[in-house]
Amino acid sequence: MASKPRIITVDPAWNISRIVSSAINLLDRSVIQVDVPDANDALEELERGCNLVVSAYEIDDDMKGFEFALRVKKQSPETSVIILGDLDDPDDMDEETALDSPFVYLSRPFDMQKLLRVLVAGLEGHDAMMSALNAPAGGQNGMTPADLGPVPTLDVN
Repeated sequence: MASKPRIITVDPAWNISRIVSSAINLLDRSVIQVDVPDANDALEELERGCNLVVSAYEIDDDMKGFEFALRVKKQSPETSVIILGDLDDPDDMDEETALDSPFVYLSRPFDMQKLLRVLVAGLEGHDAMMSALNAPAGGQNGMTPADLGPVPTLDVN
């Protein structure tokens, strides 16, 4: 029997753990989710093995999520990393950083389809996650919704 994928969430406010747990439930996936409040606990937990780390943008006063992501990738290169920004965090990373980064950054409000695609792909690996991030909207299979034409007018009388 194959082992369940492991996800570590890192957030002192515990919001990320609820978001990831809800998304995994929506996807009807079975994972082991470990929730920790700070970077040191996460790096210690990472030694036990992990497929995906999902972190807040603001971890603590001394470390931002992207700095933590670099430490994770140095310690465990095969682990995928997603950083979830809050409403007052930056909307996007600059284009150069986004292209070369070892993590995916998503800000709120989340595009739920993109979040779900990235979570699933993150469990499979970093390359799959980057492809899912840039996939067209319309579902996991990449199909776009059919154009059914204009909406007919409605006579309310």
